[in-house]
Amino acid sequence: ALPQAQRDIFSFCQNLPQDLLVRDKRCWAEDFREWLKSSDERYPVPMADFHGAALNFSSSGATDSSRSRNYLWMNNGTVRAFFASFSVSVTRCLTGDGTAAYKRKWDDYLALWNRDAHRNARGAWHTSRLW
Repeated sequence: ALPQAQRDIFSFCQNLPQDLLVRDKRCWAEDFREWLKSSDERYPVPMADFHGAALNFSSSGATDSSRSRNYLWMNNGTVRAFFASFSVSVTRCLTGDGTAAYKRKWDDYLALWNRDAHRNARGAWHTSRLW
């Protein structure tokens, strides 16, 4: 992945708006960055080294209490996609209007992020048990 795409993916988890009410997150990109820095490795990883570094991290690193490979889709040693998981401070008992309003906040965040992210990082989407 291009360094700018790596930065954009990292920023997705780092710059979550407060109105999304995220109380806990599991974000592979944040843990990958910390893993690299703890080994005095450069972040973002040079493009030529990215997939190898991601493969090494997926074998040895952890995202929350899970193996990091559980958060990645890799094909022939190439990262194709990843997911992040967020716990939010929102009741499951929201009204239909309340749920729709909260979903719009996520829709808006993703639309803005996808618009501004490097083209190689775009394509983020969301889902929730609430909707």
